[in-house]
Amino acid sequence: MKILAIRGKNLASLAGEFEIPFQQEPLASAGLFAISGPTGAGKSTLLDALCLALYDDTPRLLKAGSTGTKLPDVAGETVTPQDTRTLLRRGAADGYAEVDFVGNDGVAYRARWSVRRSRVKIHGKLQAVEMTFKSLPDLQPIGGINKGEVKAEIAQRIGLSFEQFTRSVLLAQNEFSAFLKAEDNERGELLETLTGIIIYTTISRRAYERAKVEHASLARLNDRLADQKPLSQEARAQLDQDSKQANEVQEALELRKKNLDEHLRWHDALGKAQQSEQLAQEEWVKLLAAQQAAAPRQEVFCRIESVQEARHLLGDCERIKADMARSQLAISNSEADLGQATLALQAANESHEIFRQELHDAEQRQAAAAPDLDQAKALDTQLETLMPHQRQASQMQDEARAAETIAQQALQDSDQQRTLAQEEQKETDDWLKQHANLKALAEGWPRWDTLFKQASQHAQDQAQFNVELSTAQKSEARLVNAEVAANDELGVTVQAMILAETKRLALQKKLDGFDIPARLVRKQTTELRRDLLVSAEQQWRDLADNLSEQLRLNGEAQQLQDAIRQAGSALSLLQDRIPSANAELAQAERSLKIAEAACAKEVESLRATLEEN
Repeated sequence: MKILAIRGKNLASLAGEFEIPFQQEPLASAGLFAISGPTGAGKSTLLDALCLALYDDTPRLLKAGSTGTKLPDVAGETVTPQDTRTLLRRGAADGYAEVDFVGNDGVAYRARWSVRRSRVKIHGKLQAVEMTFKSLPDLQPIGGINKGEVKAEIAQRIGLSFEQFTRSVLLAQNEFSAFLKAEDNERGELLETLTGIIIYTTISRRAYERAKVEHASLARLNDRLADQKPLSQEARAQLDQDSKQANEVQEALELRKKNLDEHLRWHDALGKAQQSEQLAQEEWVKLLAAQQAAAPRQEVFCRIESVQEARHLLGDCERIKADMARSQLAISNSEADLGQATLALQAANESHEIFRQELHDAEQRQAAAAPDLDQAKALDTQLETLMPHQRQASQMQDEARAAETIAQQALQDSDQQRTLAQEEQKETDDWLKQHANLKALAEGWPRWDTLFKQASQHAQDQAQFNVELSTAQKSEARLVNAEVAANDELGVTVQAMILAETKRLALQKKLDGFDIPARLVRKQTTELRRDLLVSAEQQWRDLADNLSEQLRLNGEAQQLQDAIRQAGSALSLLQDRIPSANAELAQAERSLKIAEAACAKEVESLRATLEEN
């Protein structure tokens, strides 16, 4: 047995369809290989698929539990642990296991095991297991539709029972030592089946039986010799002489017996031959009557058979005629299209020449204007490059003006505060001068201290204001410088923009002189006519191919007509030979009757020479 492929669908841990083709690469040239993977990857499921397709059983179900245990299924149904339908994957509506293998007779077969739920729904009830067995590659069914018959046919082609298969070809998990631990007789029987040496076992058994018989005969002779007393020389010589004569008589009798056995076998063979002759005569009469009754049908069948070789030629002839008609129609259409395409080609050539000249002139004018266009594009690029600087300078100018306004406002506020402080200080000094003689007010010194602190604070504020004023003036100077630089750069940019705009307007006037839409229309018309010319050229090539095909089909049609004529001639010859064949048949029947009569006379003469026994 040789496994060619294993296939399956929705079995145990393998969802969907799967296939292992052992005759394809890389497995075809791999030699020894391993099926490995983590727990639950589906290694044992592949072996289950192999056993299910061949035997409707698997090794794992042998350890599934006691027979009385029930497992729950959908819709309240239960199944036993040993039921092979439990290998259908949960949530699947159908599944199958399929194996292609070469049997012990050298023929390829395909065994398939399948199970499904009712209405092919995942909540349907499990249906009975179905098994099919077919030969490859014609897929002819073997073993009928009964599962038992199919399993018997598969086991016969494999040459092993399920127990032998699972102990030799397939060893399940933890069963690798089952073959080694088996009994001697069981292991020997399995080895004989696998290696094909059962014939030597038969020979050995027969040799043992023959030796046993010979040993028993020798024991009987030894027992007889043990009961006999030794004889004298004369008695032994006389017995030897008698034994020799008895042996000669026995040989003569055996020879005569052999001759009589030969005559007996001949007589039995003669009886069987006579009986067979009588049966053959009756059968011949029936067949002759059937032949005479079927003579008209035979003549019709002969005529039909004689023209069978030309039957496919007739179909080819009809097909070729249809092809010829289609080719003629295609040729007519192609000729009409060719005429129109030729006229269109001429018109297109004339228009193409005119448009090509105009296109040439336009290209020359465009080439002449190319430097100006390039210069305009360069100026546009320069303008686009300078515009961000202009915008940035304008933004900086606006920021500088805003900062200047803020600084001037702050400066005005500071001047006002300084003027108020100076006026207040002057008033204080004048008051001190006027009231210097008021020493009595010395005890009001805390007030004077407060005023001094306020004056000191005013002085600090004035110093800070002077620093801020200096910083603002510096910022104002920077902003003024930046504004001047931006104004200068803006002036340069404006001049460049004016110059570029002038050149662009000049180039635009030159560009407006070209009628680009009209030239684009002319270009599209020219391309369309060019496409028409290409299509016309392709149609011309197709027409030439059709003409070549028509010539070839005409040749094939002529050959087929010649073949039909030859087949008709052969049919006429066969019809002419029918009378002579019938005459030969009648002559053969007469010869048969003469031979039978001669055989009957010879049998009568031989019967007279028979002897008793």
